[in-house]
Amino acid sequence: RHTIYRGSLADKLAEAYNLEIADHENKKDASEIILNLRPSFTVSWRSTSLCESLRHGVIPISLLYKNDLSCQQLHITPSQEIYPIKKRSLSWVEEKERIFELLEDASLYTKTLSELRTR
Repeated sequence: RHTIYRGSLADKLAEAYNLEIADHENKKDASEIILNLRPSFTVSWRSTSLCESLRHGVIPISLLYKNDLSCQQLHITPSQEIYPIKKRSLSWVEEKERIFELLEDASLYTKTLSELRTR
C-alpha cells in the first residue's frame, strides 16, 4: 500500500479476493518490497511500482480507468506519459477476465509477462 493512500478500495479488493496488502515497511521503496516479497502481482493506480514490478518479473495490474481524471487535470495525453502504464500493465477495468484466468491457470503467467514486456 502506498504511503499516501487513504482510501478503502485496496482493503475491499484484498478481502473480496483473499489478497495480501504489502505496506511500505520502514519506508522502503517499491522495488525493494517487490524483491523481498516476490509477489505474483502488484496492483496500483499511477505508480512507479507498476514499472518496477514488470522489471522484476512480477505482473503489474493497473487500476486506472479509461478517462482517468489525474491525467486530464494535468493535461497529459498518453503520448506524453514517461512510462506506458496502459501497455505494460494488465488493466483491472479492461482485462479483468484475463486476470482471473491467470489466477486459475499459472501456466499463462510467463507468456503474459513476456507479452507485457513487448506490447
